[in-house]
Parts: sequence; C-alpha cells; structure tokens
Amino acid sequence: MMIGYLFVCVSFTGSATPAYAADGANVPSYGQGAWELIIFTDYFCPPCQSAEKDLEPELERLLARGDIKITFVDLPGHRETALYAKYFLAAVAANKGYQNILKTRNILFSLAAQKKIDQENVLAAYLQSKNIALRVIDPKPVFKQWSAMIKQFEIDQTPTCVLRFSSAYTRKFADLEHIRTELIPDLRKRFPAIKK
Repeated sequence: MMIGYLFVCVSFTGSATPAYAADGANVPSYGQGAWELIIFTDYFCPPCQSAEKDLEPELERLLARGDIKITFVDLPGHRETALYAKYFLAAVAANKGYQNILKTRNILFSLAAQKKIDQENVLAAYLQSKNIALRVIDPKPVFKQWSAMIKQFEIDQTPTCVLRFSSAYTRKFADLEHIRTELIPDLRKRFPAIKK
C-alpha cells in the first residue's frame, strides 16, 4: 500500500494547488449539492474492480437524483493506470454526461481485469469501437489535482471512498468490505429512492 502511495507521488507530480488546463480540464465530478462522494480507485486493483461494479447502480441512482456531487479520482497503483486514466479523461472531455462516464469506467475496469490492453493506440481503438467518443487533452493538470486530493484525504489504499457534507462531516470507507457493508447502506439511507 505504501508502495502505491510512493508511485502516486512520482507519477502524479505537482503542487497541492489545483491547476486548470486551458481547455477547462478539471477533476471529473457530477451532480451537485452539499453532499459529496469521492471515489478513489485503481483500474488494476481487483477489490476496486468489485467496488466500482457494486457502486455503479447506486451512482446511477444518485446522479439521477442530482442532489449529491460524485467525484472520481484514479489512484495510480499499477504501471498502466496512468494510460487508462488518460483515456478516462479523454472520454470525459468528449462527452461530460454521467451515463457516458459510468459506461467508460465500466469498460476500463473490465479491460484492466482482463489485462489484455496495454498499448495506447489499441486502448483508444477499443474504446471507440464501444462508441466512446474521445477528445485528446493534456491529463497532467487533472493528475496534479488528483495528487492533491490523495494527499488532502490521506488516501493510502484502494478502494477508498470519502463521503462529506461541506466541512461538517467527513467519513472514509477504506476497503471493499466497508464500501459494501457501510457506505452503500448509508447512501441508501441518506438518499432514498425517489418515489414516482
């Protein structure tokens, strides 16, 4: 776990001050409201793959409600994570809709689990074959913002989720079991399904 953190420090270098690209590249966040869920995962981490799969229906439900902000932070614990994160950001730049982003993350996590694609041109072609639009951007400003968030929330393992309410409440769920048994039920309780 500490090795992963050191890899983050080397891979995502930069200051703790958020930097913004000329094309408006920011940390991918969706929804709005005083509540925020920040998801720290690595595409190549098997527990992260499970956590993202377990969270996906909840994220869809929460984003459809629109009253919670959900932020994705890719933590580079594997040598190929930066490549996958770059293409996640390219998909975000091309289509900011949350359905597209959840689909893109699902595809990237599935590919990482199979460990079949580690070349940039092959990854780009595969995503495009799945109808994921891509727009090339410089990912470094977002990588710097992610690095600052990893330090700010003292993230030293994946998967980790942080649930916050402005500055009044912050709770960290620091492994797959806590995400499944504590975070997901907490989200269902705090943000019940809207009755039609």
